[in-house]
Amino acid sequence: MKREMSIPVLKKKLADLERKELDKILFPYDIVRAGFSLSMAKKVLSDFKKICQNIELISELKLYFVECGTEFTNMYGDMDERFYNVVCNIYHDVIESVSGDKTLFEKWNDRLINIVQESDGIGWGFHDYLIEEYYGIPWVEEQ
Repeated sequence: MKREMSIPVLKKKLADLERKELDKILFPYDIVRAGFSLSMAKKVLSDFKKICQNIELISELKLYFVECGTEFTNMYGDMDERFYNVVCNIYHDVIESVSGDKTLFEKWNDRLINIVQESDGIGWGFHDYLIEEYYGIPWVEEQ
C-alpha cells in the first residue's frame, strides 16, 4: 500500500526535476556561452512522456514549457517561425487537455489566460493563435 501511494509523489517530483531542466535550457546562467536549444527543450517533454503516463503531469509540464517559451520571447525578442510553431503546438495540446476536463481548466485557467496576455505584441501570429485557442475552450464561455 505504501508503495502505491509513493508512486504519484515520485512522478510529481520527477515533473519538478523536468521543470528545472527546462529552466536550465531556456534560461541558462550565461545564454551567450550556453546557447539555446529548442530541440533539447522538446526532448525534456518527450523523455518525460516516455516515463510518466500521468496525463495531468504531462500536460502541466507542457503548460510550463509554453509559459517559459513566452517569457523567453519577451526577454530576448522575436524568435523564428519554428520556435513559435513548437510553442503553439504544445499550447494546443494543453488546450485539448483542458477542453476535455473542466476541473483541469479551472485549475490552470489563470495560467492559460496569462500566457495569452503575456504574448501580446509577439510576432509571427503567435498572440492571435493563442487567443483563438484559448477562446476555443468550451468552458471559457461559462466564465
